[in-house]
Amino acid sequence: MNLLTKTKFFGNFKVSSKLITAFILVSLVTCLVGVVGTNSMKKINTNSLDLYKEAAEETAATSEKLANQSHLLKTEVNKFCRI
Repeated sequence: MNLLTKTKFFGNFKVSSKLITAFILVSLVTCLVGVVGTNSMKKINTNSLDLYKEAAEETAATSEKLANQSHLLKTEVNKFCRI
C-alpha cells in the first residue's frame, strides 16, 4: 500500500469513526505523559527526601560542634574573669 492508498482507506471511514480514533489516540498519549510525569515526580520526591536527610544530619553535627565550642568558650571566659 502506498501513501495515497492509505489516505483513501482512512478517507473511507465515517467522520464519527475518525473522531473516535483521534480521541482514543489523544487519550493514549495523554495517559502516557501522565504515567511518565508521575514516575518522574516520585523520583524527585525520593531524591529530595534523601537530600533533606543528608542536610539534616550535617546540620545536627555542625550544631553539636558549635554548642560544644560555645560551652568551652564560656568556660574559658569565666576562668579569665575570675583571675
